[in-house]
Amino acid sequence: MLKSLNIRVLVIGLLCTSPAYVKTLEYYTEKPSYIESCRINEPDFTNCSTRSIQGFLNAVIEGIPEIEESFGPIDPMKQDQLSFKQENSDIVSISANITNLVIRGFGKMVLKESKVSKKDFSWQDHIYIPKMRIDGNYKMLGRVLIIPLHGSGTLFIEIGRIHLLQRDCGEC
Repeated sequence: MLKSLNIRVLVIGLLCTSPAYVKTLEYYTEKPSYIESCRINEPDFTNCSTRSIQGFLNAVIEGIPEIEESFGPIDPMKQDQLSFKQENSDIVSISANITNLVIRGFGKMVLKESKVSKKDFSWQDHIYIPKMRIDGNYKMLGRVLIIPLHGSGTLFIEIGRIHLLQRDCGEC
């Protein structure tokens, strides 16, 4: 199930969902040294793009002061609350609230490949995370068929060897 998550949406969503974290950052007047310039018409563009994005990820993981000041560290990433509901099914109905989330593993994230279409600038990334662990507290209410679900407590989820293929498909 995690393989189908769009990791960019997950990271951005976790970083931006808390009102305390919503802040405007000043823009850079010069290109940071950790970002490689790439031209889409060059034959080695895919490798250059991959190196450039990985360079940015490495800098974020090490800690870019302007980003850490507003959002905190990326590893471990902390999130106050995450809620979800699935109520539109006769088979499964679940409502869950997870609090005090601590997510470890983004610090080992590797961008294996980043392709960009010359035609419409859509992209496809292959990301690998060797291991991710999520800790927190949960409250859940729901049912599966006629079996009621009701509980609360601490949780941890550990996932290994995560390969994510994500797309912003203009022409996929």
